[in-house]
Amino acid sequence: MIKRYFKQSWELLKQNKLFSALYLAGTALAITMTMVIVIFWHIRTAPIYPETERSSLWLMYGITLSTPQSTRKGYVSHDALTQWFYPMKSAEIVSATNIYNFGEFDYIQLPNQNEQEWVKTKFIDPNFFKLFHFDFIDGRPFNDMEFQSKIPKVVISAGLAKEVFGTTFAVGKKISLNFAEYTVEGVVRDASQLTPLSYAQIYLPYTCHPSFEHEKKAYAGITTGSYQVFFKIKKKAEFQHEMQTLINSFNQMHKADSLSISMRGPMPYTDSLVFDPASESVNYQGEFLKWGVLILIFLLVPAMNLSGMISHRMESRMEEIGISRAFGATRGWLLRQILNENLILTILGGIIGLIITWITIFFFRNWIFGLFWNFESLDDNNAVLSPDMLFSPGLFLAAFLLCLVLNLLSGTWPAWKASRKTITYCLNQKK
Repeated sequence: MIKRYFKQSWELLKQNKLFSALYLAGTALAITMTMVIVIFWHIRTAPIYPETERSSLWLMYGITLSTPQSTRKGYVSHDALTQWFYPMKSAEIVSATNIYNFGEFDYIQLPNQNEQEWVKTKFIDPNFFKLFHFDFIDGRPFNDMEFQSKIPKVVISAGLAKEVFGTTFAVGKKISLNFAEYTVEGVVRDASQLTPLSYAQIYLPYTCHPSFEHEKKAYAGITTGSYQVFFKIKKKAEFQHEMQTLINSFNQMHKADSLSISMRGPMPYTDSLVFDPASESVNYQGEFLKWGVLILIFLLVPAMNLSGMISHRMESRMEEIGISRAFGATRGWLLRQILNENLILTILGGIIGLIITWITIFFFRNWIFGLFWNFESLDDNNAVLSPDMLFSPGLFLAAFLLCLVLNLLSGTWPAWKASRKTITYCLNQKK
């Protein structure tokens, strides 16, 4: 049956070259525009290297400290991190990054050159490599003893290792960062700027941060500070209960001082994608409406044009439809026949559209992600597009469903209208 539909569709392609070209181009354009959005959200939400634990990942945006006179918002202090969050029993993994001086530049000094180059750094704890699953090409992550002892050891990306040392096997070599010397302890496969929670070129213990001791003293005993906290949780209800217990205990203890805290988070990773810091609310409805309307436009406008083209083609096939009706074909059979033929053409156009989508995202990823995701700057060398970003069963299923929807939107009305014509009318429409 399917083979016959393919043969019929192929014959129609050869007989109506202009119609076929326009139909395939219209379908490919609609699928391309829609799949760009689908792949964009796939990259943001799917378990992609090294952020393969996104389904169980929770983020802490910070703490709000309130008094009758003022309200103070910030990330988490080192005291709060070590006394409250690291000991949590309901979290399988707790990790933190120090974002003190976030946005300022860090530079490496290139060997045997009077040059330095800007690099992306992350000041992390050892649990970071348990939460984000990096592939170590050489060496290992720094351990807890090295972290607590403030030993200047770092993990670097393979791309940076090749650039600085000419090889990815760089364990034991020295690297100068901001004119301070560090020893390379491990080399990992490059992450991508499109996975910003985990992306960096150099990963350092936050105990080696130049402002570590100053930050500890400046925010000693204060709940707000400069650490962003990540959690891999076991059970949502237990985790939320333990977190609420921490809040209640602090507020009860400081009730006489009229001091209280509230948490901005923790929230699931997917919630953080639609979190509005200004209103401190998760806006799923607004995001769904915005992207849903955009996808509907991308599908509906081409579908209307394709529907007009199909209607015109149906007029030229009236004799064929009349003969089928004369030999006993039912209206339902004709409707299915026409929709199946159009579906084959739509899938061919969808395949072309999917290929164009991959090419578009590969060559224009800076513009696309800058437009959709408010990225200020993407480096072509670091905006890596890995296979799991572009190829997955879910993406192919999404492409097929889009083809099916486009086929129904564009073909149902012309096919239904053609199937309702009388045999006499159809036989008298010979061209």
